[in-house]
Amino acid sequence: MVALGAADAQRCASSSYWKSMKPKYILLIFAVGVVGISASVCYQFSRAFRFPGDRGAIYDTWETANNQFKVRITAYYEEGIVMPGAFFTCESALTGSNEWREFKAFRADDAVPISPFSQGFRFANDQSAYFYTADDFLVTVDGGRNWSVWKPTLPKPSEHPIYWAITEAYVEADGKGRAKLEAYDEEAKDRVSLEVNTQDYGRRWSVPRGTAKHNKALQLTAR
Repeated sequence: MVALGAADAQRCASSSYWKSMKPKYILLIFAVGVVGISASVCYQFSRAFRFPGDRGAIYDTWETANNQFKVRITAYYEEGIVMPGAFFTCESALTGSNEWREFKAFRADDAVPISPFSQGFRFANDQSAYFYTADDFLVTVDGGRNWSVWKPTLPKPSEHPIYWAITEAYVEADGKGRAKLEAYDEEAKDRVSLEVNTQDYGRRWSVPRGTAKHNKALQLTAR
């Protein structure tokens, strides 16, 4: 008689175990395995196509300061999804301090440089500054401790709301300024433009008299 080795004995025991099991239990174990593998694949697939992705490594930074406070913008690669873009954070801190406060975060479809966005930031005086993108206008009047945001959108009383884009903004040291807006009017099937004014660094805006009727509903107060 030939003695079985440990590995052979283990294989025989395993084979006997599976043969002794009823078919329904084998089928149940197989089904549980398939479900587990499918769930794992679906999870990884959903993570790859979710939106947005995860904030990855820093690839660009920009910083500026005056005598009272400073502002920086940081660009991060977007990770964990198909066709990633980039994330941007805007922060402020008192000059000489490292206690940064985030006042805006946004995403772009591509990992573009910060420079096109940093052009939208300006100091108005030692305590006031503003930053704008196409979507919103942000302003601080207390050295970067607090920021107000204004989004030039229409409420929706009509079937064709207009979503404005800020194309230009400028505020003087005394708080007076102006912004130029553009939008596509669904009713007119054409692009329309509008200029708005501020007297308080952009916390409130007014539409000049004599503008078209659809401009009257523009939301002009910052939050």
